Parts: sequence; structure tokens; C-alpha cells
Amino acid sequence: MAIDYKYILNLSGAATKIAGLAGASDYIYNVAGYRPTDITGVSSGALLGIPIAMRKWDGLRNLTQTFTLDDIFDKKPINKDNKITFRAKSRAILGKTSFGTQNNLYKTLASVISENEFKRYQEGDYPNVWIGSVNFIDGSRIIINLKEKKYSYYDFLTYTIASASIPLAVESVYHNNMILYDGGVRNHILSAWALEELKNIKETISVFARPQNYSNILDREWEDKNMIKVFERFTDISVIEISKRDEKEEQLLLSNNKKIKNKQIFIPSIIKELYDTNPEKLRKLYNAGFKTAATDLDNW
Repeated sequence: MAIDYKYILNLSGAATKIAGLAGASDYIYNVAGYRPTDITGVSSGALLGIPIAMRKWDGLRNLTQTFTLDDIFDKKPINKDNKITFRAKSRAILGKTSFGTQNNLYKTLASVISENEFKRYQEGDYPNVWIGSVNFIDGSRIIINLKEKKYSYYDFLTYTIASASIPLAVESVYHNNMILYDGGVRNHILSAWALEELKNIKETISVFARPQNYSNILDREWEDKNMIKVFERFTDISVIEISKRDEKEEQLLLSNNKKIKNKQIFIPSIIKELYDTNPEKLRKLYNAGFKTAATDLDNW
């Protein structure tokens, strides 16, 4: 009996560095011709999962290079100059659970994948899309396969937004008696999880939204000017450490299974701030992701 081999595409968290992930995936799909059977995503990677699976490249190329804070937030924690807003300060003083809220992200995601398109995804010959969030009640990882028909369109929107809900920056997502936050709290990328949980893997490509040499990622001129700056620094350091662990864990699992063909792709650091939406930087990052994937996959 023929074995149904799996070909995995793993997409890391990225915040507004999502353009780099999209650019790398563009090359992986449309030039290298890689056809994953399964896509895993955390945070920004989760947002890209079904649009990539359904090959909505025109929309992805446009949106990931032109989106603004208004496409994410209804209550912004920062302004376009990456400075803390008066409303964010007020929310902190009033004891709210976050500096801002990102309810506009539901509308943005729904504009990319409609309910009919989601049903077509579940019915059609498209890759499995696995996305991860974290339940803050017990700290457990919640990883689901959106291809399973037990998940509704509402579930798709809710779990995907939850996967991209960074603690303190935005509010949690309440769903099915869980309090869900960003999957990046536990894993920057689900590559190690996939290697442990999915059977008959033939090839994997993992795309990290950071350089492989992470020593120069942090801005050495950083100052603790306000709560947002401290929060961003805390988030940056946490993400780097979690990402380093995920990278090493993936390499360790692969070293124990030499039959799996693997490539790790690392995107150059162009955007420093957590929620930078400068259109020039987004375009540069998309192109950098595309070019990096081209270099890394040459003769792969």
C-alpha cells in the first residue's frame, strides 16, 4: 500500500513582520513549486494559513505590504509613529487587561476569507492548516486543524485571532470556556510539534520571522521611555528566547530522523517595533523574504 507522505510548511509568529513570511511563502509556492500537505502557523503565521492554502496570492501580496494599524485595531495601543496613545495610557490607569483591542482584525481576516470560501476550503483538496493558541486558564497549547469540519467559520475567525492576540497589547479571546492568547507565548513556530505529532513526514520547510543570527536583532539604543517600550522589549526578548528553543528542538528531532528533508529559512531584520506598519518597510520585508527563500532553496 502506498504511503501518503506529508510535506510541511511551518510559519512562525511575526506581528507586523508578516510581510516577510508572505514573501518567503510566495517564493516557496510560486517559484520553488513546493506543495505542502500541511501548513502550521502561530500568530501571523496562523493568519496566513488558509489564504496561502487557497493560493490567494494577489490579495496576500497587496494586503501584507499595505495594511495599516486600522486594519488591526479598533482601539490602538500605539499611533503610526509607534508612540503610546492617550487611550492606551488611560486603559492602563483604569485597570483594563490590555493597552488596546484588535477587533478590526476580524473584519480584515473576513475580507480575505469569506464564509463561503472557508466552506470551500474544508470541502476542497487543500492542505491541512494547523494553528496554535494558549489557554491562560491552565497554560495548555490549543492546536487545531481548521480542515476538520467540526470547526465553523466563527471558530476559524476566533481561533485565528486568538493565535495573534499578544498578551497586554490586546485583550484575550474567550471561546469554549477558554481564555485564549497568542500561540507565541509557548511556541514561536510549530515545527517541532509537527515532527512529533504528524506521521510519514517527507519534507519540511520552516520560515522564521527573524535572522538566524539573533544577536543583532535588538536595538542597542533602546530606552525605557514608557510602559509600551518596556512591554515591547519584554516581548522581543521573550520571542527570541522561545524562537531559539524552537529552532534547536526542531534540529534535534531532525537529527534523530535523517530521512526527513528539511530547510530552515530566516528572514532579515527590517522592522524592529512590534507594530510597525511603515509601507516602505513592509515592501522591503516582503522582497527580503522572497529573496531569502530563493537563496536558501537554491538547489535544495
